[in-house]
Amino acid sequence: MTLLSVLARDLQSLSKLKFTVSQMRLTFPVLTVCVLLAGLGFFGGWRHQSSAHSQEPPSLKSEMTARNILLESLNDVTDFSSAESHLHYLLQNQKVRRQRSTTASWHQQAQLHAILGHYLANKFPHGSSKRPTTIERAHVLFQLLEHKLYPWIPGHYNSSLEWKKNFAGRGLVTCVPSKYLEMALTNLKGLRTIVGVDLPIHVYYADEEDLGVERRRQIQNISGVFTFSLSRIYPMRLHGFQMKPFAMLASGFAEVIWFDADLVFLVNPQELFDNRDYDETGTVLFHDRTLVGWGTDSGASIDWSWVHDLIGRGSDYLRSSHAFAGEASNIVDSSAIVMHMGRNLLPMLVVAQLNLDPDTYAHVWGDKETFWLAFELLRKPWTMNQWGMSGVTFLQRNDSACSGPTTWGKGQGADLPACGHMGPQDIVQMIHFSESKLRGPAPFTVQPVGYVPALDKLWHATCVQFEADDLKEFRLSQIEVFQRYINLHAGFTEV
Repeated sequence: MTLLSVLARDLQSLSKLKFTVSQMRLTFPVLTVCVLLAGLGFFGGWRHQSSAHSQEPPSLKSEMTARNILLESLNDVTDFSSAESHLHYLLQNQKVRRQRSTTASWHQQAQLHAILGHYLANKFPHGSSKRPTTIERAHVLFQLLEHKLYPWIPGHYNSSLEWKKNFAGRGLVTCVPSKYLEMALTNLKGLRTIVGVDLPIHVYYADEEDLGVERRRQIQNISGVFTFSLSRIYPMRLHGFQMKPFAMLASGFAEVIWFDADLVFLVNPQELFDNRDYDETGTVLFHDRTLVGWGTDSGASIDWSWVHDLIGRGSDYLRSSHAFAGEASNIVDSSAIVMHMGRNLLPMLVVAQLNLDPDTYAHVWGDKETFWLAFELLRKPWTMNQWGMSGVTFLQRNDSACSGPTTWGKGQGADLPACGHMGPQDIVQMIHFSESKLRGPAPFTVQPVGYVPALDKLWHATCVQFEADDLKEFRLSQIEVFQRYINLHAGFTEV
């Protein structure tokens, strides 16, 4: 408001009053001085009140800039005072939003929650803050956002920060629906007796309908394996893809190896913790096949328009993927996940919430892409297993393969009903039987014949085109391991 407009307003108000001549002589000099002082800023309270009504809220670009700077700084803060000033700005902006009854989008709130959580837990060194009220307000807003974003956090924890303090140790986690019981029993027993896992194993199920008492008893008879109902931990009923991140969170392990019930380990999975990429980011995700035109109803598993609306441009790491280039429908096969829950609790909360949102599965296939989506949203680095995926076949070279070719000749296809996640020295570390229910023999009935390292090859359903020389035979030690699984499975099914 300009000085002239202030003067005009007050003169108009003054004209409505009746003064004596002596009063008028006194009032005009006083009024003139007051107006001049106000114009020069001596009446700070009046000036602040006037500007508060005319001030525009912080621009979206400025808010986004501050939020992105803080997200990028979560991994390495060298200038704490600068980071705190950005945080103070965001807190002020949230106050303006509340005053104007406007709210940020869900993903913006999740980003702010992560920023606040990270700084409250790690980035406010004792005595470093020049604005103590900033920390107090950060605590209050963090709690408000958390109750709004993640109301399902177990009630015996005051916040995710307290939940995180209770994470400890390492363990394996899976879910076992009734239809996978026979295979799961073989896998769980094999983890103990064949590949030598000595960590605790937690098995989760949705509720009594998902896995009955007798079936749980069979699982619990295996040494070091424990069963838990998700319905007794969370206030909502979970099912299908949703269960995975919630089971990982419920386990209480600081470091988790997730494995699907139809995943078979040929080596001790504990070796997955001994990984340089895991040391750096606390994550190891595994490549999916370079399969094109499969997944969602639209024919493309990842809706990139939706992804960009959620995370923005995306990291260089994401943009270098086959799927981003349009050469694959999926990025991740989430049958196996290695996750440091203590370091990555905040993105795991986002993973869980994405799987609760019914809209998510309209844009990506199941839970598999929600893991890297959460890390991208919060600007946290994540890593993929560097050795890629292979296709595993149970057919001899002269057996029928796919719908047409009958040999393994040049340029012809072969039926590869299972996927193999690779490890060092081109060794298949684990076999994922997710497609076995569609094509090929039942798991643990015949030996696999060979595998094709097919990360960069084009898949069509369970069929992959490759050169004859691409077929590699399993090592004798791997064949022996798988034969022990076959024998173990026969013992379970005969009972």
